[in-house]
Amino acid sequence: MMYFVIVLMTGLVLGQRAAAVTAVVCAILCFGLVLAERFGLLLPAIPYTATTLWWLSCLYMSIVVVLMRLPKPVARNAIQYARSELLERKRTEQELLEKQKLLQTMIEETPAAVAMFDTHMRYVAYSARWLADYRLGNRDLKGLSHYEVFPEIGEEWKSIHKRCMAGATESREADPFPRSDGTVDILRYVVRPWQKGSGEIGGILMLTEVITDRIRAQEEQRSLRDQLQQAQKMDALGTLASGIAHDVNNLLAIIVTNAEAGCIETSNGRLAGNYFEEIKNASSRANELVRQILLFSRKQDSERQTISLLPIVTDALALLRATLPANVEFR
Repeated sequence: MMYFVIVLMTGLVLGQRAAAVTAVVCAILCFGLVLAERFGLLLPAIPYTATTLWWLSCLYMSIVVVLMRLPKPVARNAIQYARSELLERKRTEQELLEKQKLLQTMIEETPAAVAMFDTHMRYVAYSARWLADYRLGNRDLKGLSHYEVFPEIGEEWKSIHKRCMAGATESREADPFPRSDGTVDILRYVVRPWQKGSGEIGGILMLTEVITDRIRAQEEQRSLRDQLQQAQKMDALGTLASGIAHDVNNLLAIIVTNAEAGCIETSNGRLAGNYFEEIKNASSRANELVRQILLFSRKQDSERQTISLLPIVTDALALLRATLPANVEFR
């Protein structure tokens, strides 16, 4: 077979005459092998006898001579076609390799958390953001099962993967993802199938975003907004209470002034004087209540002072005696 190739290449390069000479030389070499076999000079490891090899070589040489008699354009066209087919195949393979490399680079360098899986949920490609978001470090995931990397994945996620393998597209805006370390990540994701050149589903593509911090920030913002609304309500209530307190205080000032004048005019009348004293005491308590309302509305600065509990208890007993039955006795 080697002689055949040598003769064929010689004919293509140097022409028919050179090929014929090369064929004769190769035939002589094969005849030499016959003689070497006769005298026991061949190694026993050769599987064919020298005679067989010589006859095969002669057959190959005859085929070559016949081929050399074919028109040269036919042979050249055949060789050129084979060469063009080989170059086209190499070019197609190179383009496919470049596209795969480009896709790999795009997935790895994308700022989003992206992972590409085959039909067995093994990693084909993934982005650096995927490793960062899920705290995987610099771990090499290619060829590993997704369920091996994330053993905490439950049946709900596995059913989503199965539906997407069948051609569905799944997405969520905020979905909890319990992790094996006890923490819970909130995910926003889209899972969809990817197809091969033949149109067959080759696996699924996952685009995810960990929005745990964003959700917590929204909750804190909502809590602060509620607190602000409550503070605004309390401020409005304080403003209302302040206005009411000032109006009541003005009315009490008139009552107290007239009660004091009545006490002066009825200083000789004991019974009338007692009535005016009760009016003054009630007005004093009302003034204290107004002061407390003003403190609540923060229109006045609070002042701490020592008070006597006896007057308060005495007034409370007076009110209770008026409302309780006569057979109730205080001690």
